[in-house]
Amino acid sequence: MPARGVGIVLISHFLSEVKALSDRITVLRDGRHVSTLASVEASEAQLVDLMLQRAGGAGTGTAAAQVTRTIGDAVLELEEWKAGAVEVDRFAIRSGEIVGLIGLTGAGHFGFARSIYTGEGVVRGETRYKGQSLRSVNARDMQKRGVAFIPDQRMENALVADWDVRENLAMVHPQHATFGSTGVLSPRKEVHEANEIMSLLNIKAHSSAQMIKDLSGGNKQKVSIGKWLYGAGERYSLMIFIEPTEGVDIGAKREIHGHLKRLAAQGAAIIVTSSDLMEIADISDRVIPFVGGRAHPIIERADFSEIRFISAMAGVIQ
Repeated sequence: MPARGVGIVLISHFLSEVKALSDRITVLRDGRHVSTLASVEASEAQLVDLMLQRAGGAGTGTAAAQVTRTIGDAVLELEEWKAGAVEVDRFAIRSGEIVGLIGLTGAGHFGFARSIYTGEGVVRGETRYKGQSLRSVNARDMQKRGVAFIPDQRMENALVADWDVRENLAMVHPQHATFGSTGVLSPRKEVHEANEIMSLLNIKAHSSAQMIKDLSGGNKQKVSIGKWLYGAGERYSLMIFIEPTEGVDIGAKREIHGHLKRLAAQGAAIIVTSSDLMEIADISDRVIPFVGGRAHPIIERADFSEIRFISAMAGVIQ
């Protein structure tokens, strides 16, 4: 198209794509022009710095990411697990640990993560949660035991577009904002708790009464996470994230990564499945590649590299 004299404006969350296709790159931050650079002269690191610079220093996510973590006892252990076409001989995750799952499209990593919480497609497998054997797995029981599930496609699977922020945050634990054991809702308590979570996750909205559909992608995703923290304290020992930064900008991505690391520092075991290999490398302690529905050998953090990940996803042994 440019060869025909057509001008093109490209807007994308993927900096490599912007670099590859653009002649000039303009960076905007908080609705204001920051800089315009020739693409050949701009590095991805430079673009990230321009996008994230804020008055007053680093943002919430960066500070949270620097919290030290202690790896504890096993939270979840699975053996001889089969869910649909996915088979995993053995899987274990410990408190304070972040385990990444990767694979090509249809490799089974997303289905495996989902089956741990929902029991979807599970035909066999031994499950131990905090050392206790479970007869079966389903969403209701796993949530009661302390497992949280933050799915992909948030507007279809996690949030209600025509509800406000407060209502979406209160979705999982509505009883937290009631008067004692009466079951009668306390609007004041509900607003207070919503404001607490909005502050904790740096959710940008006019107020907790703003409609969820009017928020940016990053703030919607923070609400998707925040509804599990609303009234929960440190109730959840295992949190499963599928595409945790799907469709969010680089700033929100950094913040969300920081929150995941903070939750792990508080003792939660975190499972993350993502098609963004840089994301997996940034937050994971170890990575399990899936190929053709089977879990392959673990990649430890010391061995992380894009080449290693891609080779493992393709079934190439290194």
